[in-house]
Amino acid sequence: MSNLPTRINAMKVISYDVQQVVECLMAENEVEASEITLEMVMERIEEWVEEDFANDVADSTIFQDENGEEIDY
Repeated sequence: MSNLPTRINAMKVISYDVQQVVECLMAENEVEASEITLEMVMERIEEWVEEDFANDVADSTIFQDENGEEIDY
């Protein structure tokens, strides 16, 4: 058992393209890009995060040991 890691971290990372978020908000709200605020972008991303992280997508999960080394099994 001494060759096993102390901890295993499971992480899911999703990146959101801010330009795409802005374009989506512009189309839905009929506003110009200059009217889009960081708060508006973050509110939309938070909605998507709730949806995206609620779905269990095993192929986007990363497993690492306590040193940040990816576990390949």
